[in-house]
Amino acid sequence: MLTQKRSQLEAYLEENQMDFEVKEINYGVRYTLFGGGVSLNMYEGKKGFSYHFQGKDKDALEALKLEVGRVFEGKAGTSTDEFSRSYDFEWIGSDESGKGDSFGPLVCAGVRLNPQDCEILVTLGLADSKKLNDRKIQELAKSIKALGEDKFKILVLKPGKYNELYDRMASQGKSLNDLMTWAHSTVIEDLARKETRLAVVDQFAKSQPVKKRLQGKLGSLVILERTKAEENLAVAAASILARDALLSWHFFAKRELGFALPLGSGAPVKSALSRLVKDRGVASLSDYGKTHFKTVQEFCQ
Repeated sequence: MLTQKRSQLEAYLEENQMDFEVKEINYGVRYTLFGGGVSLNMYEGKKGFSYHFQGKDKDALEALKLEVGRVFEGKAGTSTDEFSRSYDFEWIGSDESGKGDSFGPLVCAGVRLNPQDCEILVTLGLADSKKLNDRKIQELAKSIKALGEDKFKILVLKPGKYNELYDRMASQGKSLNDLMTWAHSTVIEDLARKETRLAVVDQFAKSQPVKKRLQGKLGSLVILERTKAEENLAVAAASILARDALLSWHFFAKRELGFALPLGSGAPVKSALSRLVKDRGVASLSDYGKTHFKTVQEFCQ
């Protein structure tokens, strides 16, 4: 049993890019995580398999208790099991869209759910926005918003504001991850309530920057940053709202310009940039594109 549980745990830790050290102890094994802030002891004796946690990092400790329990039950990270994508208490999920697009805003969205909300969303066939077509995203976004205005937050950084913030942070030696950290943190702070126990963030940096930024600011709220977080129902809902806001911006940009600006940063981007500069001038690039992208910079001369 211990060997099986070790395999389950290590698969989860590796999948979520969490560094760990392993040490053999009497009747079991000890895993040390978060730079020594948390340890997990696993045993197998006459009474069977058991485990317990200890450590000074309380936020990491609580997050691991939630996730590891689900790992050992065979539920963590299983997108086909609807229960594994939700909790029996109130929590927040946050995700972003537009980070890799040459054109358009960076959108960060958050959704706060309780078990009753989950029942509604599961019946609607909620899934990660990457798996849905644009029409379905728009339909589901309306249903998510119908849960209540206080249940969601959408932060849209249009290109002009995005470029301003990015340049300001770059001048301070900061990076896009710092801007992402600020955006996710802002959304979570706006949504968190006293009864909210957990915030799950779609991980974009191994260093757990959102957790570090919010440490101690929101009472006992646990911040969990993990890869493939869209398997979580609240994160999936947030991904849909973020994508819907991004698509909405592109819709109005097309009406304004008379032609569509492509998503992504592939080959069609250069053609669109050329047309944009021809029709609106070089100054328009900062109104529609992310000016720190190399492809966009080529047209800023």
